[in-house]
Amino acid sequence: MVSCLTGSIGAINWLLSSIMQIGIHLSQVISSITSRTGFRSLSGQISNKRRPIYPTPRISRVSLRFLALSCLCLVQSVAVASIVGDSQSGRVPATTASPKTTASPSIMPSATSDNYVLGVGDLIRIQVYGEPDLTMRLRLETKGTISYPFLGEIPVVGKSVAYVRQEIMSGLANGYLKNPEVQVIVEEYRPFYVNGEVRKPGGYPYIPGLTVQQALALAGGITDRASTSKIYLIRENDPRSVSTHVTLNSKVGPGDTLIIKEGLF
Repeated sequence: MVSCLTGSIGAINWLLSSIMQIGIHLSQVISSITSRTGFRSLSGQISNKRRPIYPTPRISRVSLRFLALSCLCLVQSVAVASIVGDSQSGRVPATTASPKTTASPSIMPSATSDNYVLGVGDLIRIQVYGEPDLTMRLRLETKGTISYPFLGEIPVVGKSVAYVRQEIMSGLANGYLKNPEVQVIVEEYRPFYVNGEVRKPGGYPYIPGLTVQQALALAGGITDRASTSKIYLIRENDPRSVSTHVTLNSKVGPGDTLIIKEGLF
């Protein structure tokens, strides 16, 4: 837009300069004409009867110059007003904008909450900055522990991400590394389960923030016999496995079991 405005002003300045040069030449010509006297008598060709001499009316040089300058000012004012109007109204040359790309959302989180409690089936990655030999990627098993270099067995199932990271950092700092930087990331969450009146019952990888409605969609939706008022959830960490009535907006956790019962017709 700035370049377009600059180019328009340059063209107008050139035009105004040309008009001014024409005006100056015109003023000089008119001035030379008006400096002469009126009609001279033609002696020898006119009878002795003198005719009155009618001098040509003179035009003031100041008036001519004032008129020329006024015209120039008028043209310049119109041109500037046109440019300002175009810039304010947004009439600028069309440019080809590069298409915007939208990144596809990923199921896998970029960062894991420190409060997330690890469980059987989680796929985790342990990284130590500057120590590729201490980087591990493994899926948690029912024994509930992992075997880590130099540190041996470390309990992980039922522990938070922050707890596991601190355990590894403390162990490596005790005679192995100086100020180790450790990351524990969940690459794939353990599944949740959907049973009952759904089209595709079974286990599905957990997604952070998952709701009952989203879980039913992943399971292919409910059947014609299902009742949306009879949806129950069994929490993974409930030792009694009690079925709790939930709504479509209720949260589903990793390892939870969702049950949709049949309605009465």
